[in-house]
Amino acid sequence: MPHTFSSGNKDPWISKIQRALNEIIYSDLVTDGEFGESTKYALQDWQVTFKLEPTGVYDGRTAEILDSYIHERFLVDQDYVNAAKKIKVVTPVVRAVTEVEAKGSGFLASGRSVILFERHIFYRELNKKLAANRTLADDICKKLNLNKP
Repeated sequence: MPHTFSSGNKDPWISKIQRALNEIIYSDLVTDGEFGESTKYALQDWQVTFKLEPTGVYDGRTAEILDSYIHERFLVDQDYVNAAKKIKVVTPVVRAVTEVEAKGSGFLASGRSVILFERHIFYRELNKKLAANRTLADDICKKLNLNKP
């Protein structure tokens, strides 16, 4: 059953609605989970774009379309539960790792997953490879016009 929200409502799902509106119509909503005036106006813009009556209320066809988009694009509660079961941990652990290691959502606006680049690990692994393969190290130094290590 689709969600229903209007001005003055607060709910975690509203932050997903705000993220969806930010992606679809390039609005600049704060994803705070509060259905304020900015969210209402962005939703009306979205409704006009999709040839729906611009009520500024999240219900009916508006909710059907955007709920579907949200389920496709963003992690929802059941995704965390499923991941926790799969790796045999409690759900809050999966949520915490997502929050810390993946900027809270797990995905970029493009839909690609967030992967935190750890420079110190890259450096360590690169040094292992270079130490194990002098030819590779020499080739890289030559291409980068560096002195050999």
